[in-house]
Amino acid sequence: MKLAKNVVFCETEYGAVLLDEASGLYWTLNPTGALAMGVLLDGKDKGDAVEAVVELYPASRDIVSTDVSNLLDQLHEAGLVEEK
Repeated sequence: MKLAKNVVFCETEYGAVLLDEASGLYWTLNPTGALAMGVLLDGKDKGDAVEAVVELYPASRDIVSTDVSNLLDQLHEAGLVEEK
């Protein structure tokens, strides 16, 4: 996965922000979403993102897997990411 053209990813103290420079719209990610996004942008897959979140936060693997899938769906629908 990679960011779509004109999209910038910036980690913050509270998670991360995705900015679509073409539209001026931005989206915020909480810390778990930011962690998953960072793993995915590093070229790893959904399973790796789930493992990274489960290692740092007290949540079940099934719930985290569903949350990461939902995040990916929303990012694709918003046109913020694309496949390499």
